[in-house]
Amino acid sequence: MTLNPDAAPRESVVALLARLPHATVFNSPEWCEAAAAALAPGRDLHVLAVTRNGALAAWLPLVAARERVHGIRVATLRLLGYPFNDRVAVPMLPGDTELAAVVIRSLPACPWPWDLLLLSELHDMTERRTLDAAATHAREWRCCSRSPVLRLGQSSEHQLKAGYGRTLVTRVARSRRKLEALGAVRFERIVPPPDQVASLVGVCKTIEDASWKGERRLGIFSSSASARFFADVGMRFAARGWLDIGLLHVEGKAVSYRYGFRYRDVFLDYNLAYLPEFAACGPGRILLDEMIVSSLRQGLAAVDASRSSVQEPHLLNEWTDEHIDHHELWLFRQTWRGRLVEWVRRHLRPAWHRLRALCQSRPRR
Repeated sequence: MTLNPDAAPRESVVALLARLPHATVFNSPEWCEAAAAALAPGRDLHVLAVTRNGALAAWLPLVAARERVHGIRVATLRLLGYPFNDRVAVPMLPGDTELAAVVIRSLPACPWPWDLLLLSELHDMTERRTLDAAATHAREWRCCSRSPVLRLGQSSEHQLKAGYGRTLVTRVARSRRKLEALGAVRFERIVPPPDQVASLVGVCKTIEDASWKGERRLGIFSSSASARFFADVGMRFAARGWLDIGLLHVEGKAVSYRYGFRYRDVFLDYNLAYLPEFAACGPGRILLDEMIVSSLRQGLAAVDASRSSVQEPHLLNEWTDEHIDHHELWLFRQTWRGRLVEWVRRHLRPAWHRLRALCQSRPRR
């Protein structure tokens, strides 16, 4: 399946995104085209496009599917790219409540009879206020992830490292000593051309397959579908100079990778893995430190954890206190299934959590 250029020509989408300061690489046509090509059977693409004075003002590529939410089988709409999307903007002109109202009012006209609209990984608070002002549906916001960001305003590597806390300095130094005791350590950072992507992805996949992520099938290369998707994304991004991969070698063997993206002068640290036999040496920490230092040398503005979570903090938290919260918007359509999911979230789940907390607080005899 491909994006329909009749709904919005590619150049119009690019022009719209250029006007959005909070748009990210996960809004790009390259990402969306790869996601559209990777849609599984039973998932349908619907594109909502709004023009104003002949120019594209809003563009929402949405995927329709049936899924279980709190045990209830509902018809959903999600932004194209889920669940691989990270931080995204809603692709519409910012701060325009009238435009947002047009978008919200147009949603029921979707040929898919949806019950629940879920927009995940939104981060712009102005965007949130605009959607709230325009929404007529019952809605709920929740914080779905928290991503640390390290700004690289320092003029030198010395100033950067002078800002490291004592604990961080100790941890990095200890990890380096342990790893160097096993052999010669070499760092490699590659912004590859398309003809190098397949071999690099193969190296990353080999590391990930051997790691705990591969063992639990939680990695981005763990399934054939996700492996194909990220190989496709890698090819498309490499053609734009956006694919950015870091490798750590010990005695010539690649032991850890960081697969990320370089976009608008920011390194987005999307995924990592390392060989389990090197876990005690902290290869992930060493590789992140190398990516940070080399980002400064290459003139990037920031290193962004990008793909993170509230429950499992990203390692970049050791370098910075700054973070960006990602939010998820739930719009409940007034179908019986939509109202049922809303009731479960507003009443049943809170009651269950209170009951569980009460049971856990009682002393055991």
